[in-house]
Amino acid sequence: MESHFYDHYVNRAIYRGEEVVGFLQYYQELEEGLPDEFYIAQFMVDLKLQGQGIGTEATRLAIAEISQIPECKIISILYMPGHHAMRDFYARFGFVVTEEDENDGVVMELKVRD
Repeated sequence: MESHFYDHYVNRAIYRGEEVVGFLQYYQELEEGLPDEFYIAQFMVDLKLQGQGIGTEATRLAIAEISQIPECKIISILYMPGHHAMRDFYARFGFVVTEEDENDGVVMELKVRD
C-alpha cells in the first residue's frame, strides 16, 4: 500500500457500527507540486452494502475532514470510464468535471476555498 512509503497518505476504514464495510485513502498532491490540492485516491464500499447510504455518509465525512486541513483549496477524485453513476454521486457534493478522457478517466474537483 502506498501509505507505507508516503507519510502524507491518509487511510480511513469505513465502519457501519463495529463492522468495517469500506476503505478511503486521500493525500496531498505533493508529488505533483500542488500542495493546495488533496486527492481521494481510493474509495470503496463493500458491493453487497452499496445503496444503503454508507458511501454518502463516508464522502460527507471525508470532505469535512479534508476541508479542515488549512492548505486544502481543492479536493479531487477520478473515476474510470463506464462508471458514470459516480459523476452524479460526486456532483451531489459539489464536485464538477474538470478533465475527461475515455482512456484515463474523469477528474472531478470540489473547490473548498479560494
